[in-house]
Amino acid sequence: MAAEGKFKRYKTLLTKFDNWPSFLFFKLFGGDSFEFKMKNGFKLNVKKQMLPPFKENFFDEVYLQGFDELKFDKDEPTIIDIGGNVGFFSLFMFSKFSNAKIYTFEPMPFNFGQLNSYNEEFSNYDWTVENKAVAKDDSGTTLYAATLDDFATMPTIRADFGRTKTINVETISLDQIVTKYEMAEIDLLKFDCEGSEYNIMYNASEESLGKIKTMTIETHLVDDESGNHQALLKFIKEKGFKTRDEEVKSDSGYIWAWR
Repeated sequence: MAAEGKFKRYKTLLTKFDNWPSFLFFKLFGGDSFEFKMKNGFKLNVKKQMLPPFKENFFDEVYLQGFDELKFDKDEPTIIDIGGNVGFFSLFMFSKFSNAKIYTFEPMPFNFGQLNSYNEEFSNYDWTVENKAVAKDDSGTTLYAATLDDFATMPTIRADFGRTKTINVETISLDQIVTKYEMAEIDLLKFDCEGSEYNIMYNASEESLGKIKTMTIETHLVDDESGNHQALLKFIKEKGFKTRDEEVKSDSGYIWAWR
């Protein structure tokens, strides 16, 4: 990580966490897990192997960095977390907006097991989790991953990414989510689903797309036609969103969109 990124992380650690000295001790001497205690009272125990995505969400705020400031015009915003992994983005949003209603979708069995454990631990929040991938419909899909029995951060629909394990998972479409949970509005829609973002967006109805107020999307290259950052950015702009974007590498980037 570049020096600027490390500085930002340490600044966040010192300004937002009460027990930062204990975490520095943990980094030096190790341990299986660490309980982070934020200055706003939010506490979260994180296993050592899961620290990288925790830091991306709670230290770097990668999914929010393209917004000047994320605000909602209601006390109970509806948030959809597609590609929830073990739940750190959802938990980060609860740490900021405790009255939110969050719907988190994660297809990988090991990840979902940890996600569900967090869901049970934080039962005071309005949090719905489903062991499904979000896709263009509910016909199921095959994912390719480095492991099926342990923590996985980048399962993908692409067969040519060097991931040798395969798993067939249940799916649900964005339209079906909106109907099932009777959503009048989607205050924030977050994507980190390793290439499925295109099928989800391009196959959503105009009615569902019209309910979305804010989006944060991590993009992943699938093809040079419609499955790429610039094609999705163009599509989102055509739907009436204002945008900010960043292409981090040739095969990935971020899009932040709002109305």
